[in-house]
Parts: sequence; C-alpha cells; structure tokens
Amino acid sequence: MSTASPDGVAGAIAVLPKESLLSDESNIPSLVRVGSMLQSIYDSIDESLDAAGCARAAGIYTNAIDTVGQAVNGEIVTEMSRMFAPLEDAPSASVLRVVYAQLGSWLGAVVSSEMSRVTASAMGLFAALDAKNTELAEITTTAKEVRHIGYL
Repeated sequence: MSTASPDGVAGAIAVLPKESLLSDESNIPSLVRVGSMLQSIYDSIDESLDAAGCARAAGIYTNAIDTVGQAVNGEIVTEMSRMFAPLEDAPSASVLRVVYAQLGSWLGAVVSSEMSRVTASAMGLFAALDAKNTELAEITTTAKEVRHIGYL
C-alpha cells in the first residue's frame, strides 16, 4: 500500500498547467529530437563557419521554429512569435549561436513543463487508484467480518 498522500499529489498537480502546452502529447518525442539537433548544431557553430554554413544553419533554425510552432498549442505559439523574431538574411555565427541557445533552452523548458504535467497527472491517477483500492479492501474486510458474524 502506498504511503503517498493524495492531498500532497493534488497540491503538486495544482501548480502545473492543466492543459497541455502541445497541440498533441505525441509531439513530445519530436520536440526532444529537435532540441537534440539544435544542441548539436549549436555546439558546431563557431566563428570559422563560412557564409554557406551560416546560411544552412539559419535555414535549419527557421525550419525548427516552424516545426515547434506546429507542435505547440496556440498560447505557446503566441509566446514564440514574441520571443523569436525572423533571422536577418545573412546572420553571423555569433547571432546563430545566440538564437540557437535561446530556442534550445526555451524548448527544453517547454518539454520539461509538459513532462512534469504528464507525470503529475499520472501520479494523480495512481493516487486515485490507490484510494479506490484502499476503499475496496475496507469494503471486502467489512463484508468478510459481516459474513463471519453470520449476517450474510
């Protein structure tokens, strides 16, 4: 039997968003892959990156913004539009490092928030199931006691 307090679980759940930050929870793995790709590219961008490399990295960044925008819900899309301005035509390696770091850290926070919400929701379901199991065990015990006394 679990010693977790359903009240403690409810308190933890209360501080998390009730609605998903994503348009579909199945988008989590895709966003994790995008985040991993962003981190890898961020790590490879340095001042020696030539103009073609900067252009390629800028195109990947724009595609990543579009992919993330399609995976999150409307409220988060609005937040994205405020935070992530379109890139200039020929961004420098320094600018690319900044925007990659910004998007990567923001995306990490979105995924972390969503995973926390899903985990808290599951904990709430487990706590409710545990409470029902306890209630059922008490009913079963009472029925056995009544049967033993001879009332049934």
